[in-house]
Amino acid sequence: PLQDFYRAALNGQHLFTEAKEYLRELGALDESIPSRPSVIIANYVNAPSNCLAGSRFYSVCCLNECEALLKPLEEHIGAPEATAGRIVELVEQ
Repeated sequence: PLQDFYRAALNGQHLFTEAKEYLRELGALDESIPSRPSVIIANYVNAPSNCLAGSRFYSVCCLNECEALLKPLEEHIGAPEATAGRIVELVEQ
């Protein structure tokens, strides 16, 4: 939940200080349950704000190591969700 995301910063464990509106703009805020918004970690970690350096012309960002796995899954599933069994079946191929 979003409250846990911010609680860690208040305790000095992390520096997660992005505003709720900014997380929404990044596509890193899951508000499907309005009373319990959550951070979508994959979207947060891969956001441009987590790049190492950059300028108007370039950005130095980490590669998304999951992309090689996710692309074929997305192509085969072709839907916003799938069962764990279906995902395992595709990964094992």
